[in-house]
Amino acid sequence: MILEALSNPFQSGGRVLTWSEFVNDVLPSGQVSALSHQFCIWEQNIVLVIVFRTNLAVLQKQMFKPNIEIIDPHGGKKLKIRFNDIAGLHEAKLEIQEFVDYIKSPAKYTKLGAKLPRGALLTGPPGCGKTLLAKALAAESSVPFLSINGTEFVEMIGGLGAQRVRSLFEEAKARAPCMIFIDEIDSIGKKRTGSGFAASEENEQTLNQLLVAMDGMDSSKTVVVFGSTNRADTLDKALLRPGRFDRHILIGLPNVKEREEMFLLYLRKIKLDKEPEMYAKRLAQLTPGFSGADIYNVVNQAAIQAGSNNKSCVTIAEIDFALNRVLAGAEKRSQVMQKEEKRTVAFHEAGHVLAGWLLKHTDALLKVSIVPRTSAALGFSKYNQGDRLLFSKEEVYYTDISSYREYSFWKMQYSMKFYGMSEKIGPLSFQMDPDTEVNADFRKKPYSSTANLVSQAYYATEELLSKNREKLEIIANALLKKEVLNYEDVKKLIGPPKYGEKTVVELADQVLPKPEDMNYQI
Repeated sequence: MILEALSNPFQSGGRVLTWSEFVNDVLPSGQVSALSHQFCIWEQNIVLVIVFRTNLAVLQKQMFKPNIEIIDPHGGKKLKIRFNDIAGLHEAKLEIQEFVDYIKSPAKYTKLGAKLPRGALLTGPPGCGKTLLAKALAAESSVPFLSINGTEFVEMIGGLGAQRVRSLFEEAKARAPCMIFIDEIDSIGKKRTGSGFAASEENEQTLNQLLVAMDGMDSSKTVVVFGSTNRADTLDKALLRPGRFDRHILIGLPNVKEREEMFLLYLRKIKLDKEPEMYAKRLAQLTPGFSGADIYNVVNQAAIQAGSNNKSCVTIAEIDFALNRVLAGAEKRSQVMQKEEKRTVAFHEAGHVLAGWLLKHTDALLKVSIVPRTSAALGFSKYNQGDRLLFSKEEVYYTDISSYREYSFWKMQYSMKFYGMSEKIGPLSFQMDPDTEVNADFRKKPYSSTANLVSQAYYATEELLSKNREKLEIIANALLKKEVLNYEDVKKLIGPPKYGEKTVVELADQVLPKPEDMNYQI
């Protein structure tokens, strides 16, 4: 049986549906406004063709309704996550927990003449727990939680985005007190440009409707709007002002203590050969710059690797494998390099190691490898960078001598443009709007200063390695033989660093387990 659905029975442009789709989806939705049928011959069979007109009013209403995930503690889907279930993020949790009291007991604030916050913007890098915190807040507050992605508002059909914003806030007011959570709010909240393009005008119309909706909320109905983004710098200023997003809560990358808590949380969920505490502190020190999502990925990859190796539990070997895989990609043992290529890669990586070994303002080597990786790297070096936020000009210069060229250029350019680490430019910052009128020659100065500094670093490195050619060859030959070296291996090969031992791992508040206690050496 064939069912042909036409928006107009007398015109072409219909689509073919199955009987099941027609009965179970189309009819119950109210889309059918007129119906007729006829018999015809199709592929030598007599078939029934049902033709119907679409009820455009119903179809438009369904199209304008946004795809909202509604989690209601009073019925239907519920959230089980609580603040205590989230590891780390201590400052962010303290700040966001204040909203629980606002929502549960608004009267004690309003009787003092205070106006409840209209909303909060959660900002920070990807994978740090913005969405997780918002869900925990909704669960703790015991109010309906309306979640929607910002991309749901982005459409080419004129007026559709604005209508979806209105529908979202109408739903929220009907369920008040409640929370609205707009993930990736930068999809609709970008700065208005006034370019005149149709797509731009539609986006601006959607943003304007969002601004009006957040301003027009009835203060007697507690509706709090939360947005999340990792591109807060692109948002329109009108969206960020008090009265709309009263609070801006930064959820940044976890520090060493928070990483330890996260590793403990995830390690306790897998079967280990030792207690999670034996690994968590050490791993937290080895993963500066990792987000919560990265940490979960390391632990999960370790468990997968143990299963692939038919092991009964996860050991440090699988954790080390997972850590390297997340950092540099999977090993490509099948990619066999020519002898001369392998020698070139070995000397390249040995150069990084030796330069860092002989200079003062450099981080400690954790591992150097010449095993090809899926990240397109033929080798990589991993250093203990710690959680430092402040760098001197000397540290920027000398660290970059032993770093990769692309990252070096970016880091040096950043120090020139934003931190005034250039004698030619002086203590000036170029954190300015692109439209700001600045002399063209003056605008070029950071780039010329960066180029000069990169050249100085290159020639300084070349001279340093030339004077220590023998040590360079020792490290390169050892890499060709073993493929992977660590701090202790290099120390045995060429002796301790020139300016004293490098701090391989900075101690936290507690003393970390020694490598020999873990049967694993960095």
